[in-house]
Amino acid sequence: METGALSPPVDASLRLPTSVLELFVLVWVVDLARNNIKNIERSTTITFPSLEYLDLSFNRIKDIKKYLLWGFPNLRILNMSHNEIQSCYSPKAFLNLKNLKELYLTNERFQIINGAFRYMDALCTLDLSGAGMEIHSILQFTNTTSLVKLAMRENRLRSKYLFDRLTSKSLFFGLRSLVRLDLRGNNLDILAPGTFDPLKRLEILLLSQSSIKVLIPSVFDSLTSLTRLDLSDNEISAIPGDLLQSQPRLGVFYITNNKLDSIPKTLFNKTPSLNQLYMQRNRITTIEPGTVFPTNKTMSIHASGNPFSCTCDLSWFVEWLRSGNVELIHPDDTLCSLSSIEDMVQSPILSFHPDQYCGINILIITGVSFSVVLVAILSLVAYRKRWWLNYKLFLLKLAIFGYEEINQDFDAENYEYQLNLMYDEDDQEWVDQIMKPVLQERFPHLQKVAFGDDNLNIEMFYIPALHYVVENSFKTVLLISNNSVDEAWFMTKLRIALEHINDTRLDKVILVFLEDIQDDDLPYLVRLFMSKNKPYMLWTEDEDGQELFWAQFEKSMRANRVINSVIPV
Repeated sequence: METGALSPPVDASLRLPTSVLELFVLVWVVDLARNNIKNIERSTTITFPSLEYLDLSFNRIKDIKKYLLWGFPNLRILNMSHNEIQSCYSPKAFLNLKNLKELYLTNERFQIINGAFRYMDALCTLDLSGAGMEIHSILQFTNTTSLVKLAMRENRLRSKYLFDRLTSKSLFFGLRSLVRLDLRGNNLDILAPGTFDPLKRLEILLLSQSSIKVLIPSVFDSLTSLTRLDLSDNEISAIPGDLLQSQPRLGVFYITNNKLDSIPKTLFNKTPSLNQLYMQRNRITTIEPGTVFPTNKTMSIHASGNPFSCTCDLSWFVEWLRSGNVELIHPDDTLCSLSSIEDMVQSPILSFHPDQYCGINILIITGVSFSVVLVAILSLVAYRKRWWLNYKLFLLKLAIFGYEEINQDFDAENYEYQLNLMYDEDDQEWVDQIMKPVLQERFPHLQKVAFGDDNLNIEMFYIPALHYVVENSFKTVLLISNNSVDEAWFMTKLRIALEHINDTRLDKVILVFLEDIQDDDLPYLVRLFMSKNKPYMLWTEDEDGQELFWAQFEKSMRANRVINSVIPV
């Protein structure tokens, strides 16, 4: 018998007996496809050392039994596709095929995978596509270390078959040489992080038509060698901005026919090698300004079938498409949607010239100008009504916080003077015309009031008399004016009042500014008093301001607050 290829007759037996196989001892290629073969008799005594290619496709073989192909130690390629296999592959079905490089088991009825490929360490190509699949263990490829191409297309796989969350093991554990993985046409839904962790050398990942809905940001982090990623024809509505942060070699990316309405700004900021982007037939209306695209290579983009809104917001993207290193595929089919500028509806996107429609943005300028004017008007009104606003805020503060900080209530019987007014003689007119009438009208209960030096004890020297009136008054009020701050005796009165505060630990002294005094003109004692958050009031000619003044004065006359040095001011 001559060696070489041998094709059996079309009317071959349904069963291939051992006697027929003996004819193939010296043949290196055997094509038994389309011969209605149902079974192959096993033999453990006859071997076929020269046979390298065996084609049993398009027959009626129903299962692959234990040691079925024991006699083919040098077989390189085995094709058993398009049979009627619908049972479990024996774990030892391919055990003796130590040199098998390619194995094709496509388009069977049903495949139950039970460790049959675990020890095929020479296998480079495995195609299991086109049949329902059941996987009995997550560890199917532990020693299949030479596998370069794996196809599991249209196997009704679920994401839970690819990654075991309980053990954190991936179905692809052991495939350290895998370069191409085809998972198209499955039901993956949500891919768990860690699914592709063992595939450090993977360059091509095909996941189209896999019913993927959600992409977890870290799912592709381990695929640092990836050059082509196909996510077409899924149900993805959003892509994480950091999905491709570990793919510096990615050159081709398919996201065609999904439900995307936007592209994240940072999606491509770590993919400098990207040169082909296919994002047609999505729901993208605009590309946000600042979206990063690789600029160091000529790039092809296919974006037709998206409802691009050709408005000024898209102008930067259109100008970028016109740049020299970008090629728009099918530009006449990449059209402006109904939400575009009226003249551009249903026109090719590259016919949109933003400079004709997007000059200075009148709306923005008008809005900013109006806002500035409005702020200026509100500031002016707030300044003119500042006393009224302060008065209302003062009343609101009283309603919210009350008087819990007060410790010493007003009791006229405990003091010789209920109120002690200290002022310079030049301010006597203000006291006579304003202070005294208001005290009589609004504070009739204040009967014992010391007005300046006129009510000092005449039986004492001046300094002791000042000490006496301060110490025996429930409240001491010093009237501050430009005249008083230059008068030495008035500063002496202020010093005595402040010393009394230190002695009693009570806020018994109030400074009343009769006019606005420049900071540089204020004496040190006055600035020291104000720096410690002590009470002071400002008299104004504004009626609302005066209402606030007397409301504050009335509150201060009800009690004295105890000074708490522990609490910072």
